[in-house]
Amino acid sequence: MKVKMRMIISICLLCFVSCSSQKETPVVTTTSITEEESGIKDGGVIGTLEDSGQEGKEYIATLYMDEETYYEITLKKGATVQTLNREGYQFQGYYTDTDVCYVGADGKVVREYYGVDLLRLYPKFLPLDFTITFFQNGREIGIPKLTCKYDKNLMEVLPFGELLGAECIVGFQDESKTVEIDSGQKEFYLKDIKHRLDMEQREVTLEIVKTFTSFQDNRMDTYEVSDSGFFRQKLHIKGNAYDRFIMEEVDIQALKNLGYQNVEIELSCLIQEVDTGDQYIRVYTKKASNRNDVFIMESGKITDMEQEEEKLYTMKATIPIEKLESNELYVYYNAGGFGNDDWVSRGMTISVLFTK
Repeated sequence: MKVKMRMIISICLLCFVSCSSQKETPVVTTTSITEEESGIKDGGVIGTLEDSGQEGKEYIATLYMDEETYYEITLKKGATVQTLNREGYQFQGYYTDTDVCYVGADGKVVREYYGVDLLRLYPKFLPLDFTITFFQNGREIGIPKLTCKYDKNLMEVLPFGELLGAECIVGFQDESKTVEIDSGQKEFYLKDIKHRLDMEQREVTLEIVKTFTSFQDNRMDTYEVSDSGFFRQKLHIKGNAYDRFIMEEVDIQALKNLGYQNVEIELSCLIQEVDTGDQYIRVYTKKASNRNDVFIMESGKITDMEQEEEKLYTMKATIPIEKLESNELYVYYNAGGFGNDDWVSRGMTISVLFTK
């Protein structure tokens, strides 16, 4: 009886040794990573795609280096795994195919996972630089293309303020005409518009938003200006008290952000004296209410006129752009002196140029 038991035990031991020798640890088939180089601190197992069909095993996560090489790992926060290098690209970490990050760019596990379902994670790379091409009205324009790092602040390299005729670049918009980047921003990166990036070609196009840097308009209405007394400047006038010029296509704040410092204003007025006296023209940035309101330019006395003679009077001034409160200008026609020193304005033209 004892002899039989010994024989049975021996046979069992031989079976156990035989089975164990057939179950070997998977071997790496690529030189891109080895078990010693992997940096896995919590017992990862390296294998090939052919080994991934094992059944009955609890999978924690499978990290793929490429289409064939992978290793398995338990995802615990604080654990570190190997980062990868790819020429011309920056490693971003390991992500699911739905773009959920589990391992950061530094190799540290940022999200834990527990379960029996196979979790596949893939390395994500982003190009180190992109070529930026500039478009206006859907067509490429003559501004040279830029090569920009993916993590470079675009506000430091984009051609804000570059003149396109009488206009300048103040921003860039998407296909729906929504402004994505404007000159008032301090920081903006390519990752902020990653939905527009061509990752394979490493290219992106930007559609220009522009604003005028000059403005010209005229009013041809006739105004009769009445004297209000000696130099009182009460802005008393028959009919409208002022001409209002709206620079509809000029973005004053954008120009300020772009570093424009001065405004050159030139005003031409066709005037005719009715009674002997002095005439005045003043320009304000808002509607004036009395003679003490602050104006940005004044003609001074217009005295070298003869009665019933028309004269084209021109005045110019350069003022700091900070004095402009909005994109509106108000021109008032005044009379000053004793008696009825009336005069007539038969038309006004005003032009504005912004300079740095």
